[in-house]
Amino acid sequence: EAFAIPMPEVFGGPTEIALPRHPLMTLHHWVHIPWANQAAGSLEVRAAPRWKTVLRLLWAALRAFSLNKWKVLARLNTIGRNCDIHPTAVVEGSTLGDGVTIGPHARVLFSRLGDNVTVMTGAEVEACTLGAGSAVAQRSGIRLCVLYPGAFASQAQMQACVLGRRVLTTPGSFSLDLNLDQDIRVQLDGALHSTRSRFLGSAFGHEARIGAGVWVASGRSVPNGTLAVGDPARIAHKVV
Repeated sequence: EAFAIPMPEVFGGPTEIALPRHPLMTLHHWVHIPWANQAAGSLEVRAAPRWKTVLRLLWAALRAFSLNKWKVLARLNTIGRNCDIHPTAVVEGSTLGDGVTIGPHARVLFSRLGDNVTVMTGAEVEACTLGAGSAVAQRSGIRLCVLYPGAFASQAQMQACVLGRRVLTTPGSFSLDLNLDQDIRVQLDGALHSTRSRFLGSAFGHEARIGAGVWVASGRSVPNGTLAVGDPARIAHKVV
């Protein structure tokens, strides 16, 4: 089975995300990490017997005093100890570890957050896995991303990206996630291989730091420890 993401025809039409019942994967490239994350989420949902899923939905509906899908979804969370969730935040169908902080007007949907994760004011997290101690900056949005422990995501929008341990991205940088002309290709063993998809973000190696003015093309990977900044000539650093 597959889950369709609606996309305008100008962007290539709807994109499907596979939701296998019995996934078996080998990981040879960073591209496989977000795909494995999606498969794991599907497996977690499908592993429970149907009767148990029905009972859980009914219990959630009773606690929500409603059959509205969004109100019911808000009751399907698993929340750890000592979490600080602002009353205006929206958390739906997600699993939160211990000590998680969710700021005002933030939204977390179908995601798994490790211990001590911080989602700041107005941030959006959708179908992501966030490692322990990672953070999403205020008004930033991430979708289908995987953040390793200690990573900090602060771009305006990141989709289908992988951030390694203690990666820092800044609001003035951007990760492209779409190729309008052909399938995105990635490098493996010295050759380019098609991903058979026009939708894919980028990967940032452990402890990489991405400064303002840096745009990363879809399917590209930034090596571990990289410091990338925009052209200094374009920054006003002297006032006469």
